[in-house]
Amino acid sequence: SVDYDGGADGSAVAVVLSGATTSGVDFGHRGTGTVGDTVWLDEDEDGSVGEFEEPIAGADVTLTWWGFDGDQGTGDDYTLPVRITDENGYYRYQSLPPGSYTLTVDTSGITIGLDPTTPTTVLVVLAAGASNMTGDFGFAVEAELPFTGLAADHLLLASALMIGLGALVFADTRKRERKFKIALGRIE
Repeated sequence: SVDYDGGADGSAVAVVLSGATTSGVDFGHRGTGTVGDTVWLDEDEDGSVGEFEEPIAGADVTLTWWGFDGDQGTGDDYTLPVRITDENGYYRYQSLPPGSYTLTVDTSGITIGLDPTTPTTVLVVLAAGASNMTGDFGFAVEAELPFTGLAADHLLLASALMIGLGALVFADTRKRERKFKIALGRIE
């Protein structure tokens, strides 16, 4: 912020004449908290950044302050500008006031074929001057079902053939049973 009369001492002297208006005597305050950390490829899917796991660059992360009332969804909530992870998967929000925040990673900006291994939205409660560097978001390659050797369309065809064969065997058995009964003289 700018101190009206200089010195950055948080005070100003202004002379206001009767009936006049004086503007420009504004005081701003900046928070001292920090929120951030990493978006990464969680290869072992354990939810923790491993030493050799790759970062995800270019991911959008959003931080929303719940405002002075500390209640989410009220008129004083404020969404800070989006941070984009750097080549190391890092992002930071600095100079934050104390309070409650919602931290979210935009999954639509993550490479197709990756699923989250951690929550994609987390609550952060920040004390004055505190640093919360636990906003990690992990993603892993989508798990594919193992190939069993038969595709679904092959199983459908095999099932239809088995049902047809079963019907033929049943009909043939009934026919043979009738012939046997005739041969014994027990016709029904």
